[in-house]
Amino acid sequence: MMALFELPQINNVRTKRNVIRALEKYKIMRVRLGERRMPKLTSTLTIVPPSFNNEFHSTTEESAIWNVDAVNEAKAYVKLIDHHINQLPERSRQVILTKFIEENSDYEAMLAIHVSHSQYKEEKRKAIERLAYQLNIVVEK
Repeated sequence: MMALFELPQINNVRTKRNVIRALEKYKIMRVRLGERRMPKLTSTLTIVPPSFNNEFHSTTEESAIWNVDAVNEAKAYVKLIDHHINQLPERSRQVILTKFIEENSDYEAMLAIHVSHSQYKEEKRKAIERLAYQLNIVVEK
């Protein structure tokens, strides 16, 4: 009997790499939320005539706009990843948080979630796969 739906074979190495990149970006974006880009200060003063075509030429204005856009991008990305991590089953969420967010070793993560080595390896594989599917970053074979 043929199954109605079969999941495609995935490339575990490349999928894991994508998940790690997404989580690294997540951590960077969390840090970025506390930083601001400062306008450039120059030793010369130039007069820029007013523009009536809605273009900005001031570095202060450009920096302010960049700050707002960067903060909004960071907030959106952090919210997206938080949402998908929170949708994972409890054990998968524990693996992602202890191993990839807190950057513990496999051994430390295994001890933190109280499982055997073989259970940890299986849970880690499942957690990566689940998060990859949720983020739509799975690499198929």
